[in-house]
Amino acid sequence: MKNKLSTKMKNWITSFMLVAYAFNAKAYDCKASYTYTDNGTGGYTFSANTNNHYPNTTYLWRVNDIGTTYSIQGQTSNFQFHINGQHEVRLIVSYIYKDSLQPSNSFTCVDSVSQIINITGVQPIYCNAAFIIKQDSLGPHINSWTTINYSYGAGPLTYLWDFGDGSTSALENPGHIYTTPGNYKVCLTIMDPAGCTSTKCDTNTVQVLSCKAEFTYTNNIGNYFFSANTAITYFKTEYTWVFEE
Repeated sequence: MKNKLSTKMKNWITSFMLVAYAFNAKAYDCKASYTYTDNGTGGYTFSANTNNHYPNTTYLWRVNDIGTTYSIQGQTSNFQFHINGQHEVRLIVSYIYKDSLQPSNSFTCVDSVSQIINITGVQPIYCNAAFIIKQDSLGPHINSWTTINYSYGAGPLTYLWDFGDGSTSALENPGHIYTTPGNYKVCLTIMDPAGCTSTKCDTNTVQVLSCKAEFTYTNNIGNYFFSANTAITYFKTEYTWVFEE
């Protein structure tokens, strides 16, 4: 008799706890709302409103800046923006309850809110175009040239290369093959999402040579001296002379 009462008592207590939790759960929600503080120079603090939220609620922030969406977790988030202007900041609030005793009592609560915030105070970040260009010893042609780009700016950059022979490229580190001997002025123009532009030109590096055969000679009382013109040929060029009498 005692065991039966004990079992009934345990079941009654368990049922009472579940009913009490269900009653208390009605007082909770996962409504998403937040406030923010401008800390100056583009730094902002975002704080979720946690009133009436379930214990162990999770908070996910999605912040848009210079065309990229950043995901940050936490009730409070600090973020440094890179450019002034309107940016979307979204807060996603979620809670998952799993009841192993009564699976039917399990539930998921999700809510989100988004604000378009006018960001101000960001200090301008200057961009700068910088590169080197050199002959590509591993390239498909003896007149292959390769670039190394050292440019910087705020966020993803766009590139415009002008190789001086009518050819252009929008790649970050393009290669190029010249088909005509000569000296070429190579220019790189960059632009960042903040609207900063910078151009650099290199006028002394690209000298495209040829393998055109030219020579001069002098006559010293029947002794002839022949000299190949090496000013227009590549380094390590080999010369073979053929004399016909």
